[in-house]
Amino acid sequence: MATKTDRSIAERVQDVPYVALGAGDAAVELIRTVPGQIVRLPQQVKESFDELADRGRTLRTEIKRDPAVRRAGQQTSNAKSRVKAAATSTSKAANAQAKAAESAASKIG
Repeated sequence: MATKTDRSIAERVQDVPYVALGAGDAAVELIRTVPGQIVRLPQQVKESFDELADRGRTLRTEIKRDPAVRRAGQQTSNAKSRVKAAATSTSKAANAQAKAAESAASKIG
């Protein structure tokens, strides 16, 4: 007897009705499981939601504790302070320049 892979085209053509019958049976079997799946769906969604929330909390904690993340946060904070100081210094310098220009203009003319 030939194995399933050694079969001729003619033999495979004879199996077409059986393939259709088997596919139909598999579809009916799948459809019969749908009501039970629908009943369990809300519980599965809740469990998945809770599981993902727990996973997110764990990941957030791991990220917050990571030394590289902490260094990046500190560097960002330091950079923010430096930018603020530079803006203040630039503003004061601009005001001083404006006053110096006014003073020089009043002496000239």
